[in-house]
Amino acid sequence: MEAGITLTVKYQDNKVADKAYVVGSGDTLDLGAAKAATYADGADTFFVEGLYTDNTYATAFTATSITENTIVYAKWVKAGTYTMVSGGDKKGFDYNAEKGCWVSNNAGVNSSSATLTITAVDGPVLVTFSYACGGEGSYAHYVNNSGSGSQWWDYLIVKKGTTEIVKYKQGKDATEATLKVEGPITVKLNAGETLEFTYQKDSSTAGKYDYAHVVDLTINGQEITKLA
Repeated sequence: MEAGITLTVKYQDNKVADKAYVVGSGDTLDLGAAKAATYADGADTFFVEGLYTDNTYATAFTATSITENTIVYAKWVKAGTYTMVSGGDKKGFDYNAEKGCWVSNNAGVNSSSATLTITAVDGPVLVTFSYACGGEGSYAHYVNNSGSGSQWWDYLIVKKGTTEIVKYKQGKDATEATLKVEGPITVKLNAGETLEFTYQKDSSTAGKYDYAHVVDLTINGQEITKLA
């Protein structure tokens, strides 16, 4: 990495201290940490709406690399409210305090689906999560429609609206002891948009670990352990 090239992030109204990152000339920028900043003002939470080239916040910063010292400006947006429903008329997910995550509750129920749905009421809402799934079939993993595998019997699927962003199972031989956690993924929901987690089961037998987990679920920067 080439020393001396600094990317500085300045936050609107100085609500968060500037962050400086030393990067290599031409290296791909990782702005995830800069964009993950939040602050609270009473009962309201604010998160980063976007990064801009100056403090008029008119032109988005879209560069994927830099070759000289660069300052970008982070603009805040007030987090919206949301609802979170487990199951509805289906099976759902329960928060398991011992495991420290949300766990599907349709184990052993053939031809069933367990769902957990987050809906932005007045948006925007920022959702971050990791995930794990035993499932049935051989290992298969798709994220944003890219991946590998073909045996889709019991598996976890995550959709933003109708768009699939995760389709995954570790496979029939996975056990709780060997379960792997994937992620994290961050999804922004605008008003009316939904994020739905589904553990889908077929009509036959199950794998050794017949559950999906939603791990480290945070909404607007807050860890979520209860339905809303």
